[in-house]
Amino acid sequence: MTDAPPGLRLAIVDAILLHRIDPAKNMHRFYRLDIAPDLFGRWCLVAEWARIGGAAGGVALFSTTWLKRWRLWPGSGA
Repeated sequence: MTDAPPGLRLAIVDAILLHRIDPAKNMHRFYRLDIAPDLFGRWCLVAEWARIGGAAGGVALFSTTWLKRWRLWPGSGA
């Protein structure tokens, strides 16, 4: 932990992992969002998704250029 104000919890996050489970719809999915460098050292958003317990799903890489174009990168004029 850091010297954060009382009531505020800060942590180093490796990735964001989300689960969506709805037994009525037979839906058991996970989504993972991560920031990682590409082969050229530029930062990218990596999105992965699949069915929990199933075969591999999809992976998408979003470069900072793409994220700035869609105003999803900090300082890109949202």
